[in-house]
Amino acid sequence: MKLRQLLPLLHHREVLISRDRWSREALLDHQKQALQHLIEHAVNHSPYYRHLYGGRTDLPLEALPVITKKELMEHFDQVVTDTRLTRAELERHLQGDLKSPHLGTHQVCMTSGTSGLRGIFPFNEAEWLMVMASYARAYSWAGATPTLFRHIKMAVGSTTTRWHQSLQVGETAHSPFVPTLRLDVTDPLVENVVKLNPFQPDVLVAYSSMGRQLALEQQKHRLDIHPKVVMLASEVLTDSTRKLIEDTWGVTPFNVYGLTEGATVAAECPHHRLHVFEDLVIAEVVDEQNRPVPVGEVGSKVLLTVLFGRTLPLIRYEVTDRLVESEETCPCGMPYRTLRPIEGRKENPLRLQDRAGRWVEVHPNLFEDVLGPLPVGPWQVGVQGRVLHVHVSGDGVPDVQRQAVQHRLQKALQQLGLDQQVQVHFGREVKRGLSGKPMGNLVGP
Repeated sequence: MKLRQLLPLLHHREVLISRDRWSREALLDHQKQALQHLIEHAVNHSPYYRHLYGGRTDLPLEALPVITKKELMEHFDQVVTDTRLTRAELERHLQGDLKSPHLGTHQVCMTSGTSGLRGIFPFNEAEWLMVMASYARAYSWAGATPTLFRHIKMAVGSTTTRWHQSLQVGETAHSPFVPTLRLDVTDPLVENVVKLNPFQPDVLVAYSSMGRQLALEQQKHRLDIHPKVVMLASEVLTDSTRKLIEDTWGVTPFNVYGLTEGATVAAECPHHRLHVFEDLVIAEVVDEQNRPVPVGEVGSKVLLTVLFGRTLPLIRYEVTDRLVESEETCPCGMPYRTLRPIEGRKENPLRLQDRAGRWVEVHPNLFEDVLGPLPVGPWQVGVQGRVLHVHVSGDGVPDVQRQAVQHRLQKALQQLGLDQQVQVHFGREVKRGLSGKPMGNLVGP
């Protein structure tokens, strides 16, 4: 990272951290003003929002229409506020090497398309600084902040796909203060182990599924590292994976909830409560009809408003993640509301027909309850007719245990009135997409 980028980033990080000491009233006042400025900017500079809101800037947030990724991409050239940016131009840019910002000013990221549609998101220099600062705040909460006199060796296990936000953030932040080893989760596990052993990271940042795989490799004595901080993101962090990492390295992993559209949306504080970055985003937990759900209940989706976004304003943007707002008060004293562990995406559950022909939703937890306690890596479920094929990454599992797992899964499905057959397959690595996330009808860490 160049000095002209480092100094503003450090300033932005300190600004964000200073807000951690705000009162709840000060936070909400900031949020109200930031929202008003965002709406005014969108109406004045985006033809799409001007038409959508009828030119009005005085409507409350809950009265504003919801925008989906499909609508955003279809009307991209009318939503964007910089007339130099078009969807066609950005798509061409994304096909290049991405070693420099578009037009020298805009970082361009793309979503992996796990929900069925890819989104393109440009960030100008000011916005990108805020994206970087949001990551820096999460690292600070986890105790992974370098100084001039304390360098931190960091290993990042995610993807080396250049359009992915995590890679671009890592390349922007690269500095001698944070020597970084980047690992691609699509590479063979043995290759990543060979790279990690001599590097000896102080901090391990990874997809949850990769964190689980590495912990298992450590227990099998093929990996020998001793991270002081472990941060997991991009996938659901299950209780079994959290416990596995605690047992393996003696540290509790920090969960980070990030979105390409809005950078870090929430992160765990030192007390391991997941706090929403409410000074940067508004995350409305709603049901299928976009109505707020009570605290403690699972939402069907999130309506995301990115308060610092100006290039591609996102106001009540639909994200199909299932969140639960917590009623607990965190002892850290920060003003941000908290979430319970992330439930996953609305697209994740399987829908299977029961004996009467009715559709039944099968949540990933049914499989996680059975597979989570086992010393195995990620798993995937594929459907072929009336047979569910459960592919589990792991070796050395005796056949008697495979049969026991198969029986327990079959019984759990029967309790839902489902008569599909279950076949469990141990051994192979799970299939991953371009972003490195597991692919399949149903996946789990």
